[in-house]
Amino acid sequence: MERERRLRNLRELRMSAKEALRGNLPDISERLDQLSPREAQRLLHEMRVYQVELEIQNEDLRSAQLELEDSRAQYFELYDLAPIGYVTLDRRGMIEKANLTAAQLLGLQRHRLIQKPLTRFIAREDQDRYYLHRKALLEGRGEKACELKMTREDDSQFWARLRLDVAAAQDDREDTPPFRVVITDITERKEAEEMLNKAQLELEQQVRDRTRELAKANEALQVQINERNWAALSLKKSNEHYQEMIKALPMSIIGHTGEEIVFANDAAAHMMEIATPEDLIGRNLVEFVTSEERETFTQKFREALHERQGKEPLTTKLVSTTGTTVDVELSFTALTHQQQPAVQVTAYNLTRRKRIEDELIKMDKLESISILAGGIAHDFNNYLATVLGNITLAMMNDDDPIVVNRHLENIELATHRVKFLTNQLFTFAKGRVPLKKTVSLHDLISDSIQFAVAGSNVQCRLSLPEDLYLAEVDEGQITQVVCNIIINATQAMPTGGTIEVQGENVTLQGEGEDGHIPLPDGNYSRVSITDEGLGIPENLLRRIFDPFFSTKEQGKGLGLATSYSIIRSHGGYIHAESPKGQGATFSIYLPASTETSLPDTEDHETIDGTGRVLIVDDEASLRDVMAGMLCSLGYQANKAKDGEEAVAAYTDAEEAGRPFDLVVMDLTIPGGMGGREAVQILREIDPAVKVIASS
Repeated sequence: MERERRLRNLRELRMSAKEALRGNLPDISERLDQLSPREAQRLLHEMRVYQVELEIQNEDLRSAQLELEDSRAQYFELYDLAPIGYVTLDRRGMIEKANLTAAQLLGLQRHRLIQKPLTRFIAREDQDRYYLHRKALLEGRGEKACELKMTREDDSQFWARLRLDVAAAQDDREDTPPFRVVITDITERKEAEEMLNKAQLELEQQVRDRTRELAKANEALQVQINERNWAALSLKKSNEHYQEMIKALPMSIIGHTGEEIVFANDAAAHMMEIATPEDLIGRNLVEFVTSEERETFTQKFREALHERQGKEPLTTKLVSTTGTTVDVELSFTALTHQQQPAVQVTAYNLTRRKRIEDELIKMDKLESISILAGGIAHDFNNYLATVLGNITLAMMNDDDPIVVNRHLENIELATHRVKFLTNQLFTFAKGRVPLKKTVSLHDLISDSIQFAVAGSNVQCRLSLPEDLYLAEVDEGQITQVVCNIIINATQAMPTGGTIEVQGENVTLQGEGEDGHIPLPDGNYSRVSITDEGLGIPENLLRRIFDPFFSTKEQGKGLGLATSYSIIRSHGGYIHAESPKGQGATFSIYLPASTETSLPDTEDHETIDGTGRVLIVDDEASLRDVMAGMLCSLGYQANKAKDGEEAVAAYTDAEEAGRPFDLVVMDLTIPGGMGGREAVQILREIDPAVKVIASS
């Protein structure tokens, strides 16, 4: 019992000590006095042990305090410095707690957020969304997160993602926080999404636009394909038609590469006298060019092959497979054949054209002669009247040799004038074959003018320099040109007038001195003929050189067309100008000759001699005159009226051993053997026969 009592006292003392440590020491000293020394010693020991226990507990408390401070620091870092905002709400939606990030997001200091409704910071247009979302969470449905716009204190807005969690209530008090809200700023994401959506919309729009464009392009491409297919078909048909047309053309068409012929039409084969155009393929056109013209042809061809061809065609001669020479005019055009340069050679057969031109010139001459006939007949009558009158006067005064001689001189002068007129008429009317020679244009133009105005009522005023260039021309053809122009001028002045004829030497450079003369550079003689008529209307002026075009009712339109052809064949140019109401001026350009002087003419000397001469002419009076002249010079003259008599007389003389030394023969003998046929027979009799043709 004693032991239990002591233990109980110790426990009481221990409890009293604890109370004392707590500051409650009401009766500890009284109770200590009641203890025995041993009990006091034991109590002291227990107190020491308890003190050690308390120190250990204090150390544990200090460690826990340090851990609590570390936890609080971590909590601060995790809660206040988190990159997202944390807000705790009570049941009324008032903010009870907020971290620093939430305060920064909402633009207020943290303590100013407390007890402010979160809805104050929800954008007005998103208030309903927030309430509905909160209601759904309270009812235990819907997602925890929503995205809406929030408004800062300065009224600026930002996009936020709110995650609401309902807190578990610890008791039934009204201020128990029911919500924990996590606020995440998603402005950049929303802007990126907006930009992405905008870019996507733009891309979709671009895709739609591009799709429409591609559809349109596809439609257009399909149209182009259809058009190209149609064009290709049309081109094929056109090419076939072109080939058929080329084959049917009357002029020769030849396709030629740098080495050989690759195409020819029927006309080319016909011109070369080859069976089919295919027989020309693989040959070279230069084979058919005369040797004299091959160098010029080759130069023109190479110029065309390298696209340096000139405007002027080449007039040359081709030789067919049978040896026939064909006059042609060649035009060269550059083209491409199977990716290689080639030339299209167009050959115009000039033989038929020349025959037509010959006929036109003959018709023009007939027309001109018919117009000039009146004036020529008038002058002939005047000259014959002069001759007959002087003969009559000489016969009446036959006893006075001086008077008779004077009348004979007048007859000789008139006869020379008749001779000049007949020579001009003969020159004008002779054949088409050009006989070009170096002549004085001064003399040729003067004589032609005098011949053309014979018997007319117009006057000519000549202004031709003595040093007018010499020219290589056919006298008859140039006379024809001058006569055609003078006839037109005379007809333009039915009541008479004056024709101005001027000549000058000119040098053309760069398409002529006034830019419209299509002639090569060089020296030319220009002869201008101007009348005083009414002129040529401007709308007709460009057509006056067309064949068969005439402004006169009875005109055939051959004169100026023939003149143009003649001048061009001489390498010259002719054109007309006609100022309104001031007459017309025709200008003729002829190339200057390289000769600087006329060939020397032999002096006509009377040569006496001996020998036997056979005279052949159908005109008896002319035979007698010629025989008398030769006999007076010491020759023996025999006469024959035609070729048959001449051949018989020449044969008899050969057989008798008294051959003729010379035969003077008229080439044209009506009704009998002519001079050409007789000469051939005489050459058979005597290959060394000497014949002078007289006509």
